[in-house]
Amino acid sequence: MDVSYRMEAGRFNLRAAGLLVSNNKLLVMKLDTTPYYFPPGGRVKLHENSAETLKREWAEELELAVKVDELAVIAESYFTEMVTGEQYHEIGFYYWLEPQCAEALPTRQEFERVDEAGKPLYFRWQPIDALGDIFIRPPFLQKGLPPCQAAPMHLIEYQ
Repeated sequence: MDVSYRMEAGRFNLRAAGLLVSNNKLLVMKLDTTPYYFPPGGRVKLHENSAETLKREWAEELELAVKVDELAVIAESYFTEMVTGEQYHEIGFYYWLEPQCAEALPTRQEFERVDEAGKPLYFRWQPIDALGDIFIRPPFLQKGLPPCQAAPMHLIEYQ
């Protein structure tokens, strides 16, 4: 069961996403239903920690085993979802990731996968210095990647 609850006033969502960089490019994705890109990841399941979520989601969506490194950002985001119009209160954990096997990383600039429901997932390697050139969520990524530091950044974003 996902830690995502619909209430009268909106939806609470707990999400984990991975920041994987290769050749100065960040791996991002989008769906048919979203006009924006975002880092791969997904909703945390009940009794699952956020690092486990990332390992599961990356295995499901990319067939890629990842090593979860440091927690980079904890983001409290308040936004209206563009597709559904639903009000969200989302807590997101954004981790630095490394592939278990670098040779397993997709090398094409853009590529597709299919999720367990048969829906297409669109991935691309976006140059770090051009993150602001695409419509990307969460908004802190439009300014670039968070700094590598000992403690994670805590951001509160209203969109």
